[in-house]
Amino acid sequence: MKIEDLVLNKEYLCNWGDGDIQVLVFKEMHTYDEQDEAEFAIMGEYNHYIFNNEQVARLISEIKVTSPTPVPHIHAKEMIAFANGYEIEYSSKALDKWFLVTNPSWYETIEYRVKKDNSAEIESMEYHLVSLNKRIEDLTAEKDKVLSNLQELQK
Repeated sequence: MKIEDLVLNKEYLCNWGDGDIQVLVFKEMHTYDEQDEAEFAIMGEYNHYIFNNEQVARLISEIKVTSPTPVPHIHAKEMIAFANGYEIEYSSKALDKWFLVTNPSWYETIEYRVKKDNSAEIESMEYHLVSLNKRIEDLTAEKDKVLSNLQELQK
């Protein structure tokens, strides 16, 4: 690497050769006695190093930044559902029961879930209840008819 290849305010690795590696920031290039020099600052300090082309070639290397593959949060699905307005429940292992939580803390040791949508179940129960009520009405009418017939026979 040469001084002219350096980018201002970019971080570079400085390998001193004794196992000591330091992050330096390229601050400026200037010429001294007809020789280019690169001035580097240590991250977060006021100390500066000045290197010539030979030293830059020997000591400085560009930092290769590699992004790790992101790992979603253990409760990411529930967090997104909560953000979209769904209700969240948490599990109480001690009581073996689910409870509604209005402001989840998203602890990794707690099990969360999107509150079950029981509307289809409720609709089915309502239908059966209406059917049962109709059957009761029919049986009551039949009973009344039978009682009426008995009273007629007893006369």
